Amino acid sequence: MMEIEASLRAAAETGEFVSCDWGSTHFRLRAIRAGGRETVAEFRSDQGVAALAQEANDRPRAERFRIALCQGLEQLGRQHHQETGRESLGGPVIISGMASSSIGWHELPYAELPLWLSSVGLVWRALGPLYTPQGLRPVVLVSGARTDDDVMRGEETQALGAFQLPSIKRLAAGALLILPGTHSKHIQIDAGQIRGFRTFMTGELYDVLNQHSILRHSLDASGTSVEVTEESSAAFCEGVTRSAQIGLSAALFRVRTRQIIDYCLAATNRAFLSGVLLGAELAYLQATERSDRPILLCATAPLQTPYQAACRALGLRQQIVTIAPDDVERLTALGQGVLLRQLGGI
Repeated sequence: MMEIEASLRAAAETGEFVSCDWGSTHFRLRAIRAGGRETVAEFRSDQGVAALAQEANDRPRAERFRIALCQGLEQLGRQHHQETGRESLGGPVIISGMASSSIGWHELPYAELPLWLSSVGLVWRALGPLYTPQGLRPVVLVSGARTDDDVMRGEETQALGAFQLPSIKRLAAGALLILPGTHSKHIQIDAGQIRGFRTFMTGELYDVLNQHSILRHSLDASGTSVEVTEESSAAFCEGVTRSAQIGLSAALFRVRTRQIIDYCLAATNRAFLSGVLLGAELAYLQATERSDRPILLCATAPLQTPYQAACRALGLRQQIVTIAPDDVERLTALGQGVLLRQLGGI
């Protein structure tokens, strides 16, 4: 244990570590410098938590994760050598995401709110050293957070990372952080703490309705992503406002009647559906008690434009602060860097 503590202190001083974002469907490793501000090499695969949990072999589940991580680190080391001509970076592996869930490497309890943006209160566990060709590496597993009726794993680390960005730090006194995705998170920030959050199944509903509902017959089968183009913008905004006015369930069937009654093209119907779902997610912000609270939109490139357009269509009075997609991509590493500094006593 003393060896692990010494390694964590050394890594906190150098800012070098391996960031692991282990989600349900994805596995991502990055060699990090400067406490999360610089990515030197990266490796991605589809060995997500769900796939490893379902592997048909006799190995204990924890061993499957250990093997997958070792193999990923080997690939990362090769990538790092190709990029820099140097051996792989040292330091611990810090893992966020679903690896701490009941189907993950090791289940950890959720951190309870309020949770400080300094990472104080975050639940973590050292899984013991990992022996690799590059030497011994501590492995730190980070858990998620919960309220009385909601949970998240991974987004809490991204939230910590967001407030490491110079342009965002000043908003830690009070803001709403939106992290779009399969299960979008709206995270309430007050006085430098995560005070609450709400989950919206926007992305998952979009996929289910596209593939398995009657609405699929009214949609363009070739499209699978949320896009707002010049041609589809009007339909998208119509969907946003319709959903806010009459509710999600009623607005969804309008996708069908737009085709049958109005002869709308399938491509514009897809944009209308996207608008309906985003309108349902964001409409409550029109009536929020604190309309002066800035909204921090942390969206990757494909989702940034639709969320911005939906906010405009709803006429939200709040200040919308958009975090650049490149910065969104490194939020997990930045958040893990915050934890590393705490673990190293810096």
